[in-house]
Amino acid sequence: MYAIVEINGQQFKVEEGKRLFVNHMQNVEGGQTVEFEKVLLVENNGEVTVGLPTVEGAFAKLRAHSLRVTRFSYSTRSVVKVTAN
Repeated sequence: MYAIVEINGQQFKVEEGKRLFVNHMQNVEGGQTVEFEKVLLVENNGEVTVGLPTVEGAFAKLRAHSLRVTRFSYSTRSVVKVTAN
């Protein structure tokens, strides 16, 4: 069973037990359950239901995990320009 869900203007395929990476989820903490009601398509044992524009009564619940950048560093590269005489 899977569903196509619209999150932040993008469409994602969601399946039970699979991880999903979504950019810029504001006001969501790690461990919090988030419910999305914009379900565009549902597939259940070969039976496909397509919404017009969404599937009525369908929703997806996802548990959020917080990912943070704890350390970021970079180094500049020295560019040596070689000219032939």
